[in-house]
Amino acid sequence: MVFGRIKEQLKQIKQDLKETYVLDLLEARPDAITQVFPSEAEATCSPEVVLDFIQWPQEDDGQEPKKIKEFLMQFISTVSQDKLKQLVKFWVGWEIPMTEMKLEVVDSNHYPRASTCFRTIRLPSHYQTYDDFRQSLEMCLGTSEFGFGLI
Repeated sequence: MVFGRIKEQLKQIKQDLKETYVLDLLEARPDAITQVFPSEAEATCSPEVVLDFIQWPQEDDGQEPKKIKEFLMQFISTVSQDKLKQLVKFWVGWEIPMTEMKLEVVDSNHYPRASTCFRTIRLPSHYQTYDDFRQSLEMCLGTSEFGFGLI
């Protein structure tokens, strides 16, 4: 039963790749396979890469965004590789950093939120200490394993 469903899904994927000419591209340029379908094992998820991909809020937006930006930079620089991957997955939907990951600091008392389709994380500006920020963010990172917003 399971094999039948998988077989049909694979058949549909192959058909879609043909219709969009992606299969032709991959057959003509096998070196492009890793660019179209990157392997998680080959992906680099280092603090430096993540920090380079972030679109930071403008400096003239006030003290609160600056403080939250510093908290996020500290978090990215000090957490384990697993936590960093969880952050990226919460932010963009998978564990591989992407260009143009946007940070928005919002005036809110809610938890951090992410719009994975837009590669945007919204961090509330109410945090006064790094520990409060870290605890709240770590709690939210666990939700990417179960579904959106299930804290």
